[in-house]
Amino acid sequence: MSSSKEEGEFYWTPLAIVQSIAIFCLAGIAEIFGGYFVWSAVKGLRVESSSADDDSVSTNTPADESVDRASEKSYNIVKKPWWYALIGSFVLV
Repeated sequence: MSSSKEEGEFYWTPLAIVQSIAIFCLAGIAEIFGGYFVWSAVKGLRVESSSADDDSVSTNTPADESVDRASEKSYNIVKKPWWYALIGSFVLV
């Protein structure tokens, strides 16, 4: 009693192929966003400062002193809350 299609055997259908590609793309997007959440919570984001006269803002000092300092911008490091890292780690897992 043998048939060409055995019970429980998997066959690739067009729907199964589309589902596999969609899951693969969603997993890639989730990995990117999860990594971004963890990175932004741990490292912080560099945001351009609105006032250049603020002494508490750390500025980037060029290695070459001959660089024109008028074009130098100041940046603040803004860290995201700790729960960004928590959400990112859950998304990555």
